[in-house]
Amino acid sequence: MKLEKCKCGLTNWGLKNTPLTQYLYCLCCSTPYPDRTEELVKSKIKLTETLNSFVNKNEELEKELERINNISEQRKHIEAKYELAIKEVERLEKLLAGMRADNALTRSDVKHYIELLSKEEKENEELENKVDDFEEKIHKITNWIKAYPLKIFPSMSIDDWKSVRDILSSNGYTIDRISADNMRHVLNGIHKILSGEGEVK
Repeated sequence: MKLEKCKCGLTNWGLKNTPLTQYLYCLCCSTPYPDRTEELVKSKIKLTETLNSFVNKNEELEKELERINNISEQRKHIEAKYELAIKEVERLEKLLAGMRADNALTRSDVKHYIELLSKEEKENEELENKVDDFEEKIHKITNWIKAYPLKIFPSMSIDDWKSVRDILSSNGYTIDRISADNMRHVLNGIHKILSGEGEVK
């Protein structure tokens, strides 16, 4: 290949290497062969842009890889929690199964408990009836007591009792006999009310 002369008139060319390219240049005036300064600048700019784009993409790729690694770590953490949760569920299921086995009731047990509850309800009902009956009898006794108010039947004084004793003695009676008979009447009346034998007069 016949080389053209440089603008300085010589044909003494050398090969020059740069980070971006290599080209011939005049060993005398350093002019590229042929004069490609503008083309080399454009080529350098393009290569620089390409390099910068590659660097940017590489940074984006590193960030994406970092994000993927984070997701992977999060996934491992979640999987570990999930495994613990499964183990806890299995433990609770075993515990529940044991509790069910310990508290298992047969049909005869259920029937027995139902009979006990029925008996208890019946006893409670009978007790409530007895309480109602007792309250009614207490009410009757209270009404009987109210039938002799002090305003109508005032209390006896000592002199009254002495006069009554003298009158009864003169007619062959004693006050103790009269008091005992009255007391018997009252107690028999309370007995009739409590036993439900009839009304008291």
